[in-house]
Formats: sequence, C-alpha cells, structure tokens
Amino acid sequence: MKFADERSEPAPVVAQRPPAAIASPPVERTDYRTPVNPPVLPAPPAPIDPPRLIVPGPSLPPVKPAAEPVPDAEGVIRPPWPVFKGIPPIPESPPSPGPVLPPTGSIPRAKKVEDTPAAIAPPPAVAPAPVPAALPPGVIGSSVHQTNSSPIGGMTPAERAFAAETMATPAGPPPPTDSPLIQAVRAFQQNKPDEAVELLKAYDPATQQVLLSLMPAMVRLTESRLQQLKPEEMDVLLDQLNRVPAMLRPRASLQAHNVRLCREVHNFAHVEPFPDRHEFRPGDVVYLYMELVNFSCVPEAKGGYAVTLASSLELRDAGGVLVWRADPKEVPDRVSSPPQDYYRNFRLCIPNVPPGAYSLSVKTIDRPTGRETRKAVELRVGTR
Repeated sequence: MKFADERSEPAPVVAQRPPAAIASPPVERTDYRTPVNPPVLPAPPAPIDPPRLIVPGPSLPPVKPAAEPVPDAEGVIRPPWPVFKGIPPIPESPPSPGPVLPPTGSIPRAKKVEDTPAAIAPPPAVAPAPVPAALPPGVIGSSVHQTNSSPIGGMTPAERAFAAETMATPAGPPPPTDSPLIQAVRAFQQNKPDEAVELLKAYDPATQQVLLSLMPAMVRLTESRLQQLKPEEMDVLLDQLNRVPAMLRPRASLQAHNVRLCREVHNFAHVEPFPDRHEFRPGDVVYLYMELVNFSCVPEAKGGYAVTLASSLELRDAGGVLVWRADPKEVPDRVSSPPQDYYRNFRLCIPNVPPGAYSLSVKTIDRPTGRETRKAVELRVGTR
C-alpha cells in the first residue's frame, strides 16, 4: 500500500559490547559533558551453520501419537489391563517407589550432590556376644563344639538309625596275645621249667621234644656270651643241640654221597679209589664205597641201636639194557650208640661182558621208614 512505502521502520538496536578495559594509571576526569553523537559500532557477523549431509534411509511410516486415555464413569483413568474370563480384574494400587532406570540407549545422568539423601540409615545394631559364665574354682577352661547337623529330635527314625550306625565305634579285634612258644620261652627265662612244659603241650609230641631240646640252650646263650661259657657248660649245651639232629634225620630224605669204585676200603672216608676212566677187565675185584646220611637208627629192646638198610646193584650198557644184577644180603647193623657218620661198601667181581662203557647203579632203602636213594657211577670194561 502507499502508506506503507512512506512508513519508516526503526532500525534494529544492536547491543554493543563494551571495549576491553586497558590497564592504565587512573586519570582524574574533568570533562563531564555528554557527547552529542556517540560512536556507532559495527554489528557482529551472524553465525553460519555448517553444511549438513543428509544420508538417504528407508522411509518409515509416520508414527501415530498414542491415544489419550479416557476416564471411566467414575472419572478414573485405568490402564488397559487384559481381562480374562473367570479371573477378577487386577486391583489398582499406587505404584511403589523404586529406582528410576534410564531409557534404553540413553546415557545415565551423573548423580548430583543434591540427589544424595541427606542422611543414611545406620546399620542394624548387632547384639553383643553373650559373656560366658564364670567358671568354678579349679576349672581352667572349657570349650563348646558346635555342629551343623540337625538335632536328634528333628530327625526321622530312619535318619536316627543311620546316624547311630555311623557314629557307633566299631569294635576292633582283641589285642594279639603271645603264642605258647613265646610264653614258654619267657617261663624258661624266669626259671619256671614246669610252666614252660605245660605251655608247650599245645604242640604235637614230636614238636615238643624238639622245642624242649632247643629252648634251654637258647635261653642259656642269651644269659651270657659264648666265649664266657665254661667247657662243662659247653658240653651240656652241645648235648642238648645234638639231640635235635637225631630227631630230625628220620624225617629228612635219605641221601648217598661220595659213591666210588675203590681198590681198598679201610674205614669211613679212608679209601683207595681207582682213577677216573679206569678200564676194568672181566674178573677184576673192586669195592663199591658209599656214604649215607639221614638214615634211621632205631633203639632195640635189649639195648643199643640198629641201622637196617637194603641195597641192590645193577649194571646197564650204554643203551640202558640190564646186563647184570646183584642183591646183597640184608643184615641189620647193630651199634651201641647212634652213629653220626655211616658208610657201606660192596665187594664185587667185574662180570664177563663185552667191552664198552657201562653204568653201575646202587639202590638203597631205609627199612624203618621206606625212604630210598639211587646213585650211579661209570664203569668201563676193556678186553682181557
């Protein structure tokens, strides 16, 4: 319109920033007049927005705003709870105050000083430990052991039976007692031989005889050194020990040692043997010598002892064929005392057999016990 062309708009008033104060010495001002035309400062340039880069993205449907809640007939706005048939509606209750969580994807706000409660509730008071009662005079101290197990009164019968079986101390085996032999040795050491004999009756008669022969000698050796025993004491000790071999020999194996062909036999271990690989001729007279151990020596009713051994001789060729045999007469050998060493010798004539190497064996049987032994020697026969 025309009137608008002549209308003059007042120029915008721009706030002027006062110039920075320059430190200078104070100057006393004498001019108090106001300037007629104050200087006009240029307006500051307007800020320029940086260019924005618009990234194309998927087009999303417009978000509809949430519908405004509608109050019911009573004027109360109720939340849209689902209603199930047969289940009463959820009663309304004021929301309980609780911690406010930040929305998902947002950065939690730093807690300000004014958000801190003014006072912190003190922790609940802890009841002091009960003071133990004073101990009676003469008692140094006591200890109370606690357990996490349930009391017996609160357990079922099955649990009580299991607990009683578990806590029951198993009855261990009775402490071992000394054997009758140890007790008999102790009785001998205490100079009670009759008591020792009664204790040894727990064993068979043969074992009793062996133990009664060894035990006095064992106890005597523990009482003093062997070098300190007198000759008379040594004789008694040796006699007691010699009884044991005589009782054990009849139970051991019958053995023959040092079997050889000899020219002459003078006595036990005193012979004149032929050299090894000696060639005999048919008709030569030789002696077959042998020593025996563990033989039986049986006491006789008229006194003395008898050694009864039966022997037989066999000559076989290199193929094992029997070519000659002899059965000496069996005669008991009577002696006044049981011999410690025993030997036998047989006088024989070399039979008329072809030249060659033969084996001469001797078989001996202990008649009282039936034990036997067999030994063989080489016999070489040449031409006449």
